[in-house]
Amino acid sequence: MKNQPSIKNVIVAVHLNSVSWRNFLSGFFDYAQANVNVHWNIKLIQSPDEFADIIRTPKALSRTHGIVTCFRIDDECLSILNAARIPVIVVGRDDERLNGRLRYCAVIRHDDEGIGAFAARHFLSLGNFSSFGIVSVPSEESWVTLRMHGYRQAVKSFGRAYHVFQLDSPFESEGTQERLARWLAELPKPAAVFAAHDRWAIDVLAVCKEAHIPVPGQVAVIGVGN
Repeated sequence: MKNQPSIKNVIVAVHLNSVSWRNFLSGFFDYAQANVNVHWNIKLIQSPDEFADIIRTPKALSRTHGIVTCFRIDDECLSILNAARIPVIVVGRDDERLNGRLRYCAVIRHDDEGIGAFAARHFLSLGNFSSFGIVSVPSEESWVTLRMHGYRQAVKSFGRAYHVFQLDSPFESEGTQERLARWLAELPKPAAVFAAHDRWAIDVLAVCKEAHIPVPGQVAVIGVGN
């Protein structure tokens, strides 16, 4: 009689509102199914609040063998996880508070600085832009800062200046679209505009359409996130 595979209860807490996260989940399930020695009993969570509630529930946490999440872990939940010593994989964010937990934690994230630099180098390789812009929002998220930094440094390395526009959050707040339209109109043309996330790139494209600014003839736009 063959040995039955062991059963591991795994929490997967991720956003499913974007193609990239759905692709991640598809790959995760493919890997789990390929592992014939372990049966993963996967609980899929899409709400950060529900995820936090499970961590704060001793009975639920005691039955958990591993956690994969893209959600930010608050201080209370992090303290509970540290005491529980449950292996955790954090995807898409770099959290310095997890540095003391490396034995039980892995962090997987993009090379966000490299992403920004790659966008700038692509624009620069085309050789015909009069100005370089960055569109972002005020944020404590490290990926926003790193993408902007990578773009700025690459542009500066070629001796070029850059212009920064910070969107209000949410974008619909009064006056934001008008400010963005003025900023885009004032950029020397043709302009290369990098948005640290696709949703901000969409805002730029919408304003360009409303203001009758040709894309990509006068403003070329790169976003991140597929």
